[in-house]
Amino acid sequence: MKHFVKLIFIFFIFQNTYAQSCVGYWITIDDHTGLKKSIVELYKKDGVLYGKVVYIYKRGKDGPHSKCTECSGSLHNQPILNMLILSNMKWSGDEWEGGSIRDPEK
Repeated sequence: MKHFVKLIFIFFIFQNTYAQSCVGYWITIDDHTGLKKSIVELYKKDGVLYGKVVYIYKRGKDGPHSKCTECSGSLHNQPILNMLILSNMKWSGDEWEGGSIRDPEK
């Protein structure tokens, strides 16, 4: 029984540690084709989480030179490469909250 309790305790420590670590490079996958679309870098600045597109896989006619044709305002027709797509997310103790996530395709 002692070993079981220790195992559960260790499991929760590791799960909690890994749940908070989303910083790094993430590959986005197209929901329809299952192919890689881009690489997004998630990073923290002053405790706030941000994400930007750092690489676009060459697919279709535009590839890495894709523009955000569905964006509104000042982002309309701007390059998706290096675009900030996640901003102002704050850690609540359980999850990242608030902020905004932009989908250049919508």
